[in-house]
Amino acid sequence: MLNKFFIPVSALVFFSADRLTKMFLPVQKFYNEGAAFGILQGQGAFLTTFSFLVLGLLIFYTIKENNNPDFYRKSGLGLIMGGVAGNLYDRVFYGHVIDFIDINFINFPIFNLADVFINTGAGILLISLLVRK
Repeated sequence: MLNKFFIPVSALVFFSADRLTKMFLPVQKFYNEGAAFGILQGQGAFLTTFSFLVLGLLIFYTIKENNNPDFYRKSGLGLIMGGVAGNLYDRVFYGHVIDFIDINFINFPIFNLADVFINTGAGILLISLLVRK
């Protein structure tokens, strides 16, 4: 059985990884005042409020699901919470999200590690919910 601290500890690890990459890796930083793919530009107050709401709902769901031994569900929640917290930190302290991963060989929006965590976690969580044992 997974430890009851797995989700908060994994969220903290993913949050820390996001913060460290934003501090030490970027050669060039891009400041995104909107959401994914550049939508909702200039809607910082809404996005900050929405992020707090999402994080609160995830914490509530985590408390409810904490006795569920499903490793994938817990991993997905930890990834999403860490990613949301990473981007929320940027919004609260800088007024924008710091993006720095630029894939030049394809036309794809610039993103950060928190975005990777959110999307990966959402995929894992969705699959774990669809493939219940």
